Amino acid sequence: MNLIINPQFESLCPPLSKERDAAQDEAQEARAEADHAKSDQVRMARDVAIMFDELRAVADKHAELHTDRARLQADVDRLAAELEQARRRLMGSSSPSFRKVFMRRMLMINLMEPAITDGKSFCSCAFF
Repeated sequence: MNLIINPQFESLCPPLSKERDAAQDEAQEARAEADHAKSDQVRMARDVAIMFDELRAVADKHAELHTDRARLQADVDRLAAELEQARRRLMGSSSPSFRKVFMRRMLMINLMEPAITDGKSFCSCAFF
């Protein structure tokens, strides 16, 4: 609410003029604070939206890695079964001296197996 005071009467009541100026200054400060709060609110809403986008990306990556891990585990299980079948076939159809050499090599590989499967190192061993 703006009061328009005739300049002739303003000199008669200077306290009202000072009060009006103080009220206008206070209203201007309040508007400035409200504008600042509004800009802070917009910035925080933008930051939250960005955080949710990043969270969604991390969740998608986690799901992708989980799928890859399951596929790789299935491959490991399949290869272990194939290896076991190959061991059984070799042990059943080979000569006694071959079995002895084969068992020594299998023992050596089984001793190294923790180093092979720890996920940090890889060892390639030749059978023959």
